[in-house]
Amino acid sequence: MSDAGMVKMRKDSWEKRWRRVMLAVTLVLVAISIINTLVILTLTGKATESSGQVSMCIMGPPNITEIPNQAATAGQNFYYAVNCSQDCGEPLSFYHLTIPTLSSFQINSTTGVINFTPQIGEEGNYHTYIYCSKATMDPDSEYFLLSIAAAWLGPSSFDGRVNADKQSIDLNWSSVSSADYYNMYYSSNISAMMRLDISSVPSSVTKISNLTGLNWTDTNASQVQKRYYLVSAVKNTSEALTSSLPVGKFTYYYDAPVSSIYGTLATNQIYFYLNLSYTAEAFVQEIPAGYNPTISRLDKSNSSGEYYTTHVRGLNDGNNFALEPTTGYQLTVDGYYNHTIAGKVYNRTYTISYDAPVSSIYGTLASNFRGPYDFKTNYTAESFVQEIPAGYNPTISRLDKSNSSGEYYTTHVRGLNDGNNFAMELGKTYLITVDSAYNQTLCTTSDCWQ
Repeated sequence: MSDAGMVKMRKDSWEKRWRRVMLAVTLVLVAISIINTLVILTLTGKATESSGQVSMCIMGPPNITEIPNQAATAGQNFYYAVNCSQDCGEPLSFYHLTIPTLSSFQINSTTGVINFTPQIGEEGNYHTYIYCSKATMDPDSEYFLLSIAAAWLGPSSFDGRVNADKQSIDLNWSSVSSADYYNMYYSSNISAMMRLDISSVPSSVTKISNLTGLNWTDTNASQVQKRYYLVSAVKNTSEALTSSLPVGKFTYYYDAPVSSIYGTLATNQIYFYLNLSYTAEAFVQEIPAGYNPTISRLDKSNSSGEYYTTHVRGLNDGNNFALEPTTGYQLTVDGYYNHTIAGKVYNRTYTISYDAPVSSIYGTLASNFRGPYDFKTNYTAESFVQEIPAGYNPTISRLDKSNSSGEYYTTHVRGLNDGNNFAMELGKTYLITVDSAYNQTLCTTSDCWQ
């Protein structure tokens, strides 16, 4: 064989060896790739030798979308959803590091949602690192600066009063430094106001925005019998409600129909549930003198039994007693009149106290004029007295009026199907009898508004 032939044979031999080496290297690389790659095979239809469909999903490494710097406020919820690549529906794992340590920080380990409320005292800047990992791959990380500002507080004081027109309500609040404007919220639903979340305002609540002064007048207050108000202060994107309790307004609808038999049926039995301080004279002074208003309190004594102490508007009769919330009073007027009052909402355990002293002359003095607070529960006569144990033999009576009967009581007895299970109305007092003293707790501060 010639030298040229020998050279050609050696060349072919080296080329074959090189190809074998390259093939071996390729197989090794493929094997390594398979070990580090999640492969999902899906067979569509009936897989046979001649037919079948195979789809393959190759999982890539985790990759977090860039997170811009974030701002939060102490006392307000912070929410951010971290996005990390998920190629094949594979599970992800999230964790974090903050420098310095931010104890309130929370990230969902499977969804990557950051959802927490920075606490007062945690104001400052935090270098925040978010990590996302999957399978056996190295985790990806993203950095952002989280700046927590001091808590933004709403007006420290908030009050309301009835205007001279006896219908509209004037709301006033204290100034908040650097506030851009104020928002007013109101509703007839007391629970909605006591639990108001300004990040998710319910449809029962009306919002009046961009108030630049420190007062607002509700000229439409007379359209409803009750309404409750709250104010907030806004600075940039931060909004905070007043730290004060809501202001409430309530309107009594006094009636005085004229009976052809008994004349004017002037009696109205009322109570108030707002946090107000009234004397008998101050209360009836809000009713024009032309209606000749009087107000009476039910009293009890051993010698006199049950009797009324009555105060006449403008008269120095020595009966200018103090009015108490949920205690009922009998008020007389010579005509129809709408009487509006305004004051703060009570936020305490709602308890009604009944007394039943025993007179040596008259026996048990069982009558009490009482009415409920406004809260989450609407009562009927039966549901109300069901909260008083049966052993007290409670009854409840409503003052009614008609041309033929004049003024009379409709009475319901606990547990009796007597046809008198009337609906109780806010602001109207009821005559409740019990055989001995009892305290009826309607709700506590923790469950009044649920």
